[in-house]
Amino acid sequence: MASPSLRPASTGCRWGGLVDHVNHPNSAFGGGLSTALILAAWARVRPWTDTFDPSAVIVIAEQKVSFGLPVLADFEPYSKPLADKAMSRAWTLLGRFGKARFTVEAAIVHQGDTEVRAEFSGVFVVVSGSSSSA
Repeated sequence: MASPSLRPASTGCRWGGLVDHVNHPNSAFGGGLSTALILAAWARVRPWTDTFDPSAVIVIAEQKVSFGLPVLADFEPYSKPLADKAMSRAWTLLGRFGKARFTVEAAIVHQGDTEVRAEFSGVFVVVSGSSSSA
């Protein structure tokens, strides 16, 4: 995943203080990084569902996190924009079946840098609010 195609996650949360996530001296804890990646990806999906169904349920069906380089400084989670083709297909599936699934990718870089230190790929499932209250 190349970082130039990534945009900052719009979670409104403060992520990047290494001091808040330290595990070993000067190294960020993997669990905190994984959580930041998941929320960055989720923050990419939630605004999309809010445009048509604020009560939609969003869950992760599967996920993979890779820690390629240590996080040794303040960091930023980024999520990749959702592909128009995938979201068009998701929209069709939601209309037909009341649920859809698609992959969302995210990464972590040191603040002010572009080198990817951790990567996330997750399959998210969206269930429309009217379908989820059975």
